[in-house]
Amino acid sequence: MATEADDHVDDPILALVSALESARQSGTADQKIAALKAVREAINPVDDSYLVQKDLATEGAVEAVVGMLGEGDEAVAVEAAGAVGALVAHSETVSVRLRHGREVGYGGRPDQVSFNPVQGTLEEVQGVRKLVDLLFGQSASAKDAAYDALMSACSYNHENKLAFLRALLGRLLDGRAEALEFLDTLMAGLEMTDDVAVVLDQALMPVLKIAKAAEGREKVDAVVLLGTICEERPAASAFLVGEGLLQPLAQMIITGDTRARDAAVHTMFQVIRKNKRVLGRGEEVLGVKGSSLVDPLIQIVQAPAPAEGQEDGNPKGFDSSDEAALVLKALAEQDPASREQVEEWKRTRPQGLDPEPGRCPIM
Repeated sequence: MATEADDHVDDPILALVSALESARQSGTADQKIAALKAVREAINPVDDSYLVQKDLATEGAVEAVVGMLGEGDEAVAVEAAGAVGALVAHSETVSVRLRHGREVGYGGRPDQVSFNPVQGTLEEVQGVRKLVDLLFGQSASAKDAAYDALMSACSYNHENKLAFLRALLGRLLDGRAEALEFLDTLMAGLEMTDDVAVVLDQALMPVLKIAKAAEGREKVDAVVLLGTICEERPAASAFLVGEGLLQPLAQMIITGDTRARDAAVHTMFQVIRKNKRVLGRGEEVLGVKGSSLVDPLIQIVQAPAPAEGQEDGNPKGFDSSDEAALVLKALAEQDPASREQVEEWKRTRPQGLDPEPGRCPIM
């Protein structure tokens, strides 16, 4: 009569999961790594039916692999993150169709492809939280492996994005400023549902605190993130104005280096674009006279655009000249002293009136 052990031998999926569980519970680091590699090797990366991944998940492989993310041995944790990524990643076929749909006979729309259903099992075993733990570890290789797995888990999956967002907020509340850049990356393509809005609202004050008190890259990252939040959630702008965001932005525009200045211009534009009248309050909200921003903004507008293929050095790769022109225009409309200064500049420096092709005019 066949035994359970015989079934495991006959069924490669059961054998794989059995070896994985055995290694997890009592195996050496080498045995754990071998079992995790076997999981990755069993998966066909171009199969968009996800047969192996679904069978592995049904037999408990996801929980077993996630359980090894917290291993003290870094090599095991890195291999476990790679296995998580393999289990939840969309097939290469799907990725090609989404990126190059029309070239391969598809429209490139999400509703025309088959996404990996195993993504939905990850949060059941706190997989996203454990990957974030690894992401904030000490090792660069562990961080890279965790980040890659998180990107696969969050691809076209709102629940995993939300779990990632909440975990990052927790790190931010713990004072981990490195969460800022991950938060800004996660914002791209994030559906602004009510639950997301609640988390972002909770993030505003800790991010604003960093924008006001930090220096260097942390300050720039905080300012960029606040701009991204205001772009996706305009209702946050009024709150941030009331809490004094425009004051550090004004100082960055006046005294900051190129990266700080461009980040500040970008965020100031996002904050005021739905309420330009706030600039009419001048020193009350800016901390300085509005007219003190005119010359720095004109310098940004007049700065030559990067040549094609040349990096501009700006955070997130944006060119802030058009936004600077729009902020300057709004400032001139709302503040008489700024308007007079802009008009004087137009009279004395007419060469500044003609922006480069494709650049936004000031007035």
